[in-house]
Amino acid sequence: MTQEASNRRARKSQALKTAVALIEALPRPPILEEKKRIGRAVHDHRTSVYRLTRSYDLFNLKFFGGRLPQFNVGDAETGTSAETRFKEKLILLSPTSRNDPRERRRELLHEMCHVAAGARAHGHGPRWKEQMRHLADVGEVWARKEAEDYPTQLRRLHERMRPV
Repeated sequence: MTQEASNRRARKSQALKTAVALIEALPRPPILEEKKRIGRAVHDHRTSVYRLTRSYDLFNLKFFGGRLPQFNVGDAETGTSAETRFKEKLILLSPTSRNDPRERRRELLHEMCHVAAGARAHGHGPRWKEQMRHLADVGEVWARKEAEDYPTQLRRLHERMRPV
């Protein structure tokens, strides 16, 4: 290759790099930026739901012997506490725990104890406490204290009925 051909090729390459740099420097239309942001949010949400549901499946095998029914797990849009929706087979975790993996794990296991106790075992009653104690017995030591911190539903009912 001659020197002149080499110089032409270098000039073309430099011109192309300059053109690309100029195009990239142009401001993007706002609608494209918004679509890109929304696309990322949808992708992040799907990834989060997949990871949380996968965690549910793994915890189901590890702590409950795989006996829990299949539930999907996601993030609640608002609120400060997690919840289990039996009709929808859905567990929603608190948005306040998104940045703390330990808290997410505890919340998910707490809600899985509700699933294990069953839809008819309302709230934090004896069946739920039994499931929490089981978690403590298999190594989740925090679960025993949490189970003890919740008064039983019957005790609350009796306290409300007692005359003052």
